[in-house]
Amino acid sequence: MKEWSDDELRAKKISANANVITKQQNQYEKAAKKVANKSGKSCEQVGNNSEQHDHLNTANMECPVTHTQESFKSFMQDVLRKYEILRGLTTQSTNFWDVVVLTACNADQEEAFNLQLERKVLHGALPASRYLVVPDEVPVKGCKIGAGGSTFLVIKKLKECFPAEELAKKRVLLIHAGGWSQRLPSASVLGKLFMPLPIGGSCGYDMLDIKLALYLPFLPLMPPGIFLTASDDIELFDINTVKLLASSFPIPSGFVALGHPSTIEIGRTHGVFACELAPNLSEAAFLTCSRVLQKPTVDEMRTAGAIRREGLNSAVITDSAYWFDMAIVEKLYEFYVLHGLPEVEVDCYGDFMQPLGSSPSMDYIERTKNNPLKRVRELLFEKLAGSSFNVLFLPGSLFIHLGTMPEYLDCLLRNHTFRDCFNITSNVIHSALHAQCVISKESILEYCDFSSPVTVEPNCLISGCSSESSSTTDVVWTIPADTFMHTVVLKVGDERQYCTIFCGIDDDIKASVEAENAAALKIFGREISPDLITVHMQSAVQSSSLCIWNLSIFPVCRLPGESFVESLRIIRGLTNSLPPCSADPSRKFVSMSEAVQLKDIRGMTDFRDRLRVSAVRAPDQVARKILDAGVEAVKPGPLVQQHVQVNGQLLKITDFNGDLRFSHVITRKIWLLTVGKAAVEMMDALLAVFGDFVEGAVLLVPSELRPRLLNWNKSARVQVLFGGKGNMANLESIQSTTTILDYVRAIRHPDIFIFAISGGASALLVAPAAPVTLTEKLHLTTMLMRSGAPIQALNTVRGALSEVKSGGLLQCLQPGVVSASLILSDIIGDPIHMIGGGPTVPCETQHSEAIAVLQRFGLWDGVSDPVKAALSVTSRKAPTKVGSIENILIGNNTLALRTCQQAALELGYQTLILTASLDGDSRLASAKLAELARAVISYRNGTVKTPPHPPFLPDQSHPSPINWNHPFCLLAGGETTTKVTGSGLGGRNQEMVLAFAVALQTPPTSSLQTPPIPSLQTPPTSSLQTPPIPSLSPSSGVFISCGTDGQDGPTDAGGAAVRFPSRRWSESTTRAAHLALQENDSYNFFAKHGPDADGGLIKPGLTGTNVMDLQILLMN
Repeated sequence: MKEWSDDELRAKKISANANVITKQQNQYEKAAKKVANKSGKSCEQVGNNSEQHDHLNTANMECPVTHTQESFKSFMQDVLRKYEILRGLTTQSTNFWDVVVLTACNADQEEAFNLQLERKVLHGALPASRYLVVPDEVPVKGCKIGAGGSTFLVIKKLKECFPAEELAKKRVLLIHAGGWSQRLPSASVLGKLFMPLPIGGSCGYDMLDIKLALYLPFLPLMPPGIFLTASDDIELFDINTVKLLASSFPIPSGFVALGHPSTIEIGRTHGVFACELAPNLSEAAFLTCSRVLQKPTVDEMRTAGAIRREGLNSAVITDSAYWFDMAIVEKLYEFYVLHGLPEVEVDCYGDFMQPLGSSPSMDYIERTKNNPLKRVRELLFEKLAGSSFNVLFLPGSLFIHLGTMPEYLDCLLRNHTFRDCFNITSNVIHSALHAQCVISKESILEYCDFSSPVTVEPNCLISGCSSESSSTTDVVWTIPADTFMHTVVLKVGDERQYCTIFCGIDDDIKASVEAENAAALKIFGREISPDLITVHMQSAVQSSSLCIWNLSIFPVCRLPGESFVESLRIIRGLTNSLPPCSADPSRKFVSMSEAVQLKDIRGMTDFRDRLRVSAVRAPDQVARKILDAGVEAVKPGPLVQQHVQVNGQLLKITDFNGDLRFSHVITRKIWLLTVGKAAVEMMDALLAVFGDFVEGAVLLVPSELRPRLLNWNKSARVQVLFGGKGNMANLESIQSTTTILDYVRAIRHPDIFIFAISGGASALLVAPAAPVTLTEKLHLTTMLMRSGAPIQALNTVRGALSEVKSGGLLQCLQPGVVSASLILSDIIGDPIHMIGGGPTVPCETQHSEAIAVLQRFGLWDGVSDPVKAALSVTSRKAPTKVGSIENILIGNNTLALRTCQQAALELGYQTLILTASLDGDSRLASAKLAELARAVISYRNGTVKTPPHPPFLPDQSHPSPINWNHPFCLLAGGETTTKVTGSGLGGRNQEMVLAFAVALQTPPTSSLQTPPIPSLQTPPTSSLQTPPIPSLSPSSGVFISCGTDGQDGPTDAGGAAVRFPSRRWSESTTRAAHLALQENDSYNFFAKHGPDADGGLIKPGLTGTNVMDLQILLMN
């Protein structure tokens, strides 16, 4: 067999590639005809027209034609709209990346990236996918491996994470994000990918969001493989041309690079493609390529045929992102396995792409002076030459680089095409500012907290700074023009400290001078003061050269505001605004490099989270997310599976606190019964836990669930019964209860009976005690509810008039039958004998207690004779002949509140649970909360100096743990009551929210009594005027009250929400609100006037659970 020389092998690979290119060119010419037919152009126009080069956009330049700018805007709006939908999905979509990989320069940066990814996931701010962070390895001390070396490590990681067959189907987005961003120091600690951008979305966008969204249109064009991009650039292009490509061109194999029309000058600093097919200037197309040039000279571009026509602005095609298929992945992995991680810096652009094309040149290898790098390039050339390679030419595209401070400011402030595409209207990002702050529109503020007056002059980038706890809050601090400031949270030993780094926007942070010539180092365009050199640099001079990056002139302080002020003093001295400041020799000073090493990642992200909530989301969106988290936590299915465990034949059940309450060996069969609003989910979970052990199963639910259960997949195993409607019993309740009692009587020892009860069971398990009829019992219940009786009072009377409550169900069990009752509490304090009437809780019913309830609400004299006769007996004895029973609480309102609290904390809010026992009149409770909201607004405005104190706390003597100047979330739970005097429609939660809005819009009274409702026949004018609420821009808030069952009164709403301060509330809204309160018609008020009152109904539908109500008062 002939042995081929290296040169012959390369030649054969190149020849093979040329054959592939010829075939592909034929395919693309056919596809071009299809495009021409669709677009109405000739084939020559689609394939070879080169007369319109002067219409092409160039990198970092604005588009000269309006229609191209409009197409950019259309593209970004379409992509971001789709991305926002993907962020709302909890399951992974086929329209998103299967895997997203970020590279990091070391383990510290890996930790920072992972923490921020976790935060974004918790905030619901990332589409569902597999996210990986891969840190660089250092094969030799001091060696940088480059993005090429990082790519080898990413492929290795993918091989470790996925089986070969699974990985072969994955489309992976690889974002090279490692490095310390020295030219954009505000991204040095947390990374460029997490730079905030003034772009919308429910959670606010950062650079990562844009990168994740930007390349979605290319997914239909891409086979399984890796899409590779950098972290600090954005490409804009016309969405329609990409859509057309997806339907017209075959998916190419091998490498595909995005190509952008650019000037020759830009081509000198980028990769340039010498394409063999002249590009059409109005349609995207796949082009074959003869050579890839890396930062070429003009002569090199001309020689390679890369310059399309001389004298034109857009004369060359330059690179940005690219992708390669799984065949290339295997080639690169083979290289890594054979040669290991290169001990040189490998470029994933120049070193991976220059071997490509039909006529690649090895000149770049011959010019390499570094012998180890030269050898790596030779080996990569041998591995990759001959691979299929195409350029996806994107005419009219815009390439934007955001890697430096001037580029960042130019893009966000002065690039009108970029601003228009993303609808950017603000230069202040996630910041809380004092009313007297003056911020130039030519500067950017990100994550700043200025609670005292600050003036920012033009062309500044101010990041992460805070005036909080500075000792001079009465001074208006001025940040001079062309200034960069960024506060880094440091971890010094066990203590959290702060350092504000700074420099001029145009300073070259990496430019170095010899240490002995330190005075020549320039900052803010001026040589550094000798005072600073003498005091701050002596201990820092550890290397032969100095630059701003390693210059120890940045003061370390214990408070963020102190750090900001101290650095600003030095800046004013450096810029000659004031004489050079005197230095404090006792203070510690660090360099930018040292600040990055000492960074407190969690401290930085906590600070960002606290600020972002005031600008990222509308408060009602946040409150709904917190509410949903609380309801989800008490969903009965997961609770049952968490607390009921079967290991072999051993059954164990734990309670709400995790304590073991039931342990029994299953010797025969299990009988199941679930009753209440959560019965379906509880039954589903119990069937999953017990499997074939189940002998019988009965389910009793409200009749409103009948449509949902028509096609229930468990109906063959479960007898489904219905009863009650609108939280009221009916004849069907009695019939179903009779069936259940017979079912329970049939259970025999040694079988096990498992009962699960949840809210609503009182209206389902119904067996009136003789001689009381159902009609009489319903009338009595209705009167109690209209009188504002709490659930405890209702169940006291219900139990006294029932044969099934207060242990009546347990009375039907045969002796020796072991049973357990799983209880989801819907009553304040979790009294298990009251929940659902306590059907499995043997207790003696005191009829005198029921009579006392009726007398307290003024109903005893009006009850029927049968009711009086039934209650004339002193008491009903507790059941005696029953099997053993263990009543186990598995969920309650406290669990929902704790989960809401955790969700609010994760969203960056200070959080406090006021009470889990909110009861009494709903209007009185809302008045207290409205008074608190008004007090907070007044305190923030400076109208009052005394901090507010939240209501309902058990100990009012302790100071409030809330800093009222920052976003907070107050939580309450329980079940209030509403005394019904009108004929309207509503529920206690809707009434509470409406009363809150009315109380907030009317002058505060001297007491917290229920505000009187003025007569609407002769209303006093003053009572219907809308007094102004103190205004403060960051003080947007929301109040929500909602039932966890999704049902509030006899309505289809679970509750309501109202935002404040309201600018829509008018005199007519006030009249309508007072009338609605008078008529108990809150439902119809919100249905009709909700938008006018900045409020609305909450309609989650029946949630399948019930642990009473949740209230959320949230203020940004």
